[in-house]
Parts: sequence; structure tokens; C-alpha cells
Amino acid sequence: MRKVEIGIGDAGAKLIGMIHPDYTMDRAAAFSVRPSIVVCPGGGYAFLSIVEEDEAVAALYASGYNVFSLHYSVGDAIRESEPEEELALAISRLRAMKDELGIGDGIGVMGFSAGGHLAACSCCHWKRYGAASRPDCAVLCYPVTTMGEYGHEGSTIALCHGDEKRVGYFSLENQVEDGCPPVFIWHTQDDDAVDIHNSLMFYTSLVDAGIPCEYHAFQHGLHGMALGDDASGMPYESASQWFPLARKWLGIHLDFNNRVFL
Repeated sequence: MRKVEIGIGDAGAKLIGMIHPDYTMDRAAAFSVRPSIVVCPGGGYAFLSIVEEDEAVAALYASGYNVFSLHYSVGDAIRESEPEEELALAISRLRAMKDELGIGDGIGVMGFSAGGHLAACSCCHWKRYGAASRPDCAVLCYPVTTMGEYGHEGSTIALCHGDEKRVGYFSLENQVEDGCPPVFIWHTQDDDAVDIHNSLMFYTSLVDAGIPCEYHAFQHGLHGMALGDDASGMPYESASQWFPLARKWLGIHLDFNNRVFL
């Protein structure tokens, strides 16, 4: 494993990466250059969830992907640096550095809660930042997607600062356009922090726009459960199936032919 750290912007955001070595000499060439996933942990745009970051990074790396965790601006820093711009720059930077880093062309994003909102922003607003910032696909885990009726109050306050224009701009159920990449969404009915209607409304908008998407609703599972296994401290046998489902979906949309991981 090779670890890298890449500065993003001028406000202290950074990418922490775990890159697989080149196994071409020992295994099939498919194990040489791999796609990458950028992980956006949650935290209501007030902090970054260590549990979500650690669990997702470990599981994705073990599944064969190169993984980069984005430490984006939160709290008061958002007034000086836009998290969605940091993610756009991070994706563009990875594409520009792919030969130097030894990574493949495919780049997906995975976000949890407010990090899911950030990942969804990269799907809806990429045209503002250029084609290189568009992810190839996105996995949204119990995401915030709206700043409206069903929105998460803390995320709305932290991101929008009471500005109604920002509330509209970041209510992503109204921001889905042609060119949005494929999206995988999952949520639980028990979620008492981010209402499941966030996922339902965004999924409906994707369907209406003809965007390839997949949606899974589980009955039980608390907000912040990450992988939903014993390590997370919130084991939910049914909801924990989201990761095997997402892993297969990612393999299809990132053309990752290491079928041993699927």
C-alpha cells in the first residue's frame, strides 16, 4: 500500500489516499491500474465522522479500489471555502495526476449523510467546475439531499448560513440535470436524523430525468451506522447488505474487472 496526501485549495482541505501497488508481475494485468473512490464522511457540515471514513476506506481498499478520503471544509471554514468546489477540485486533481499516482481513469464518489449531500453536489453541479470534475458514479449513504421541508437542520444552517439562494441551490432534488452520472442510494426507515424522504425525493428526480440509478430502503438501522457491522458499533444484519450491493454496482459502473472482488 502507498499512502499519499494531496492539498486541495487554500483553506486546508486535503485528500488522504491509499493506493494499491502494481501487481502486474504476479497477477493479471487487471490488477495493475485500478479505479478510485473518493470518500466524503458525514458530520452535518460541522465535523467529519471518523467512523464512516475509516470503515468505508478500509472496505473499499479491501475490495480492490484505490481510495481517497476528502477532508473538506466544515463549520466556520465554509464561509471561506466551498466544500463542493473542494470536491470538484479533488476529482479534477486526481484525473490530472493519474499517471503520477498510478491510478486508472475511473473515479467514483461515496458520501455519508452530509458527505452524501456533498457527493450528490458533484453529480448535480459539475458543469460549474468543468468536465474533469464530474465523477463517473456516486454512492449516497443515508444522504442529506434537500435544504427544504425534510432537510437536516444542522446541515442547512452550517452550509447555507440563512441565505435563501443557497438553500435553493443546495436543495438537490431540484438540481438534477442531463449529464448527472449514475447514482446508488440507500437509506433506512428508522433514520431519525436525516429523514428518508431526502433519498426518496432525490431518487424520484433522478428517475424523472432518466438518470441510471438504484435505490435500497431498509426498515431498520440508525443514522451514522456506516457499514452497519460489528465494528461500527451499530450492527444491522439486513441494512449491512448495502455494501455488497454497492460494491457490485460500482464494479459495473467503473468497469472494474477484478471479478474476484464482486
